[in-house]
Amino acid sequence: MKTAPLKQAPPRAISIASAHTALERARRSRAEWLVSLSDGMIRPLDVFAQAATLEGAPLRKLTLRQVLTNTPGIGEATVRKQLTRLSRELGIAADHGAKSATVGWLLDNRTHGRRFIAWLGTVECDRVRPAWSGWPFAVEPGGSSS
Repeated sequence: MKTAPLKQAPPRAISIASAHTALERARRSRAEWLVSLSDGMIRPLDVFAQAATLEGAPLRKLTLRQVLTNTPGIGEATVRKQLTRLSRELGIAADHGAKSATVGWLLDNRTHGRRFIAWLGTVECDRVRPAWSGWPFAVEPGGSSS
């Protein structure tokens, strides 16, 4: 029995103006999220959570380096160290692995969360919080000064 070929819908024509507008919106969204990240209003995990939504799709193009570099308290040396550790954890070449990886790569469903779990284990666990505000120079709250 012969089957008729599937009919494909004709490609939808997109005007250059609307494509340009969408590109501007995506760039603005990425910039706004990076500014919020660098101001300390959000954390990298907030960026990843938003990137996993349909509205947050433009955030998937951000590189992990951009996310780390715009995180308060993380310098270039720490960024290099964390990306190298992530590459090592995932068993990928450090020179073109995690260093150029994007948020979309990190959240790719085909890896069943393996990359994201590696991120949590190597990058998020590296953030040690001080024992108390002002530590080690301030006296422990509720403690004695002598």
